[in-house]
Amino acid sequence: MVGAGPVRHDLERQMFLHEDFLYVDLNKTGTVAVEKALGTLGFKPQKYKHHGKPTKADVQSRKVFATIRDPWSFYLSLWAYGVTHATLSGPYTRLTKFNPLGGRGGSINRSAAALSIPTYLAQSLSYDWKTAHDRLYGAMEVERFRNWLLIILDPKRATFISGVFSQSGMVRHSGLLTYRYCKLLCFDSATLHSRKLATLDALKAWEEEQCYVDHFVQTANLMPDLVDTLARIGAIGDAEAALTQVGATRSNSTLSSESKLATYYTPELVAAVAERERFLIDKFHYPAPM
Repeated sequence: MVGAGPVRHDLERQMFLHEDFLYVDLNKTGTVAVEKALGTLGFKPQKYKHHGKPTKADVQSRKVFATIRDPWSFYLSLWAYGVTHATLSGPYTRLTKFNPLGGRGGSINRSAAALSIPTYLAQSLSYDWKTAHDRLYGAMEVERFRNWLLIILDPKRATFISGVFSQSGMVRHSGLLTYRYCKLLCFDSATLHSRKLATLDALKAWEEEQCYVDHFVQTANLMPDLVDTLARIGAIGDAEAALTQVGATRSNSTLSSESKLATYYTPELVAAVAERERFLIDKFHYPAPM
């Protein structure tokens, strides 16, 4: 069966909340391609923010699926988006403009947000804001990506990206992708933004209890995985016909091929990402790209 009603064209501001299922779009995981494919299949998006978190009532009677990707290609895609879209990228804004009050997360945890400000100011003393744009985002060049990635992976610099993330227990062992995954795809935000998840084992136990997603669609095999998921939850009847319908839909796989990863990453950076994103690598059994 397919969703009733006309397909909406403002997909960049919507998520798909169907009678029987819900698609939650974790950013930089092929979300635009999935939204287009769902529209092609006749499913109608509802009034929720792009990359928005559903309520418990939304997921209670529905099958929920989300897209996910390996952390190495995620980080390369996140950086490339900042190069091409500048201020539309959160990390770009945080890493190129001195702003002690921005990105603190006061609406999530006021005390943690306030406590992050002294750390931000202290870290700023050793950070060159004047050259940040050119050094990290000035062009689609290997050295800029590597400079950027070292900052993104550094827990001491996490305060530049998010005040509440930098003050949480999970910053000791996990990186930005794991944080975004947990923030969007798990309930119990209070524990996430506390000091309670200070070990990887604690995070794993918490995620197993709080993650509300029933099925994950892998970006590396996007359309077949999407169609297979829709068939398994009973949203479509003829998977082969659906795959043919969405076959022309392309994922936004910017700089995510094996050859590109090998160009931009060194073995040391591959290992650094593996260390910070161990949770997701273990959960989804991602092999290192090189």
